[in-house]
Amino acid sequence: MRGEFAYTLVLTDVYTQWSELIPVKNRAQHWTFQALQQALRRFPFPIRGIDSDNDSAFINHHLLCWCKENGIIFTRSRPYWKSDNCHVEQKNWSIGRRFLGYFRYDRPEALTVIEELEELISLYVNYFLPSVKLKKDKAGRESEEDLRGS
Repeated sequence: MRGEFAYTLVLTDVYTQWSELIPVKNRAQHWTFQALQQALRRFPFPIRGIDSDNDSAFINHHLLCWCKENGIIFTRSRPYWKSDNCHVEQKNWSIGRRFLGYFRYDRPEALTVIEELEELISLYVNYFLPSVKLKKDKAGRESEEDLRGS
């Protein structure tokens, strides 16, 4: 796992299931934050909250300050629980892995192609595919919507 290679940042709205995929040059906080801002500009509605996983690319002072300045609630998954955010994890496979696989894209020109492809994938998924929400996560816990009775 040496060297730089591209990652995909997946953002999913909990209620509408609208999802955006943005390629990230590497795991540096700078590129992740830039991808987050790009993804938020693509959403057709304002974002009120971000619930991230525990990756250090997300959990940082810069992002927390930005969220406070923009009136966005910032929460995180439980400490030491990998893949704890079921809303995003279901989209990682059904969108990201399904179209791009598990390959390691480490060439700069690949990032350009992936960026164009993921923008088209986001449009295709959001406008033309039905979306299914998980009722329970891997551990059998019910989703927040079911717990609130909505």
